[in-house]
Amino acid sequence: MNGQSIIAGLLMVLMAAAGCTTKSSARRQAAEAFAAGQNQAMQTLASQGPEVIVLGPVRHSRVPWEEGLTLAEAIDAADYTGMRDPRSIVLRRAGEVVEISVRDLLRGTANPPVLPGDVVEIRR
Repeated sequence: MNGQSIIAGLLMVLMAAAGCTTKSSARRQAAEAFAAGQNQAMQTLASQGPEVIVLGPVRHSRVPWEEGLTLAEAIDAADYTGMRDPRSIVLRRAGEVVEISVRDLLRGTANPPVLPGDVVEIRR
């Protein structure tokens, strides 16, 4: 062995002893940590159960979903805090957007059921 290979070998031993990692090892560790964090987040969401998200002037933006929950019940459960009736209500579901007439909702003629994952946006 020549002097350079001995030095290179000693450097590798020292790096291993010092806890240095290679780029590929660091990437692997980062990917494993990311996957573990994603799994934990999914477990937390799953343990909370299905919900409907209500955006706008409300006290509780996350409303637990249950069978038969209607739009009016979801808004009531979210505790609407507006001083006046909303200007508009938008229901977003699986990429579709439907505007609900506030007047019809208040009359009871438009009160669709909401599903888990729906987003209700109340606009002032």
